[in-house]
Amino acid sequence: MISGTHVHVDIAVALGLAVLCSGCLLAGNYHSAKTLAKGESSFGLNFSATTYEFTSNDDTDRVTLPALLPELTFHVGLQDNLEIGGRVGFVQLALEADLKYRLVRSPRFHLAVAPAISGQSLILISGTSVKLPLIATYELADNIAITGSIFGSTTRYGAVDPDDADEDLARFSGNLGATGGSFFFEFSGETFAIRPGVEFTRYSIDFDDEDDFEEFNTMSIMVHLSWIRGREKQQLDRIENKLDRMQGYPQQY
Repeated sequence: MISGTHVHVDIAVALGLAVLCSGCLLAGNYHSAKTLAKGESSFGLNFSATTYEFTSNDDTDRVTLPALLPELTFHVGLQDNLEIGGRVGFVQLALEADLKYRLVRSPRFHLAVAPAISGQSLILISGTSVKLPLIATYELADNIAITGSIFGSTTRYGAVDPDDADEDLARFSGNLGATGGSFFFEFSGETFAIRPGVEFTRYSIDFDDEDDFEEFNTMSIMVHLSWIRGREKQQLDRIENKLDRMQGYPQQY
């Protein structure tokens, strides 16, 4: 353990970096456990604000940073229970790719995993992250659902140019582990969905200079808006097939 004065100096450095990056972490889980059908695609906007909490010697420092620009998300249904996609965080200077597979599907309950890998460059510091969420969704009605998730992730940070990194910058090299959970509602129509929610995360730091850092918590408030394409064509195909059956024509797929 280090002295309280030293801790608060490091907290100030960490908060300063976060402010400069305007919220340097990607927003949390925005998925539901439901998956897109084959041929469907979705485009979304992810708005978020994150509160960072650092505690040392019974003193707590907090700062809330809204993402100045929304993240962009895009996903495509490959087959039943499987979709791929990702997101772009312009403020965070990050790209993420994910794959979602639905493990359980019942009339109301869905369970899925959505492993993701992301890369991030904060001009002087870059990071690579791997994340695995387990997501459960329960449909309260045809257009209302609730979703909860738990997850774990690890991120490796380091100087973009290690040869030119000074001593202060080198202190931010190492691993950042995270565990947490999220909860949100989903209100959806045929081609549009909105998901407001909240996520809590505990971060553990294993940096090369680990004695200079403390664990910290975050709470993120998120709203994900998504637009789905491809369902109109599927509805027209179903109507056409019904008309064909009524007239005795072979069913089309």
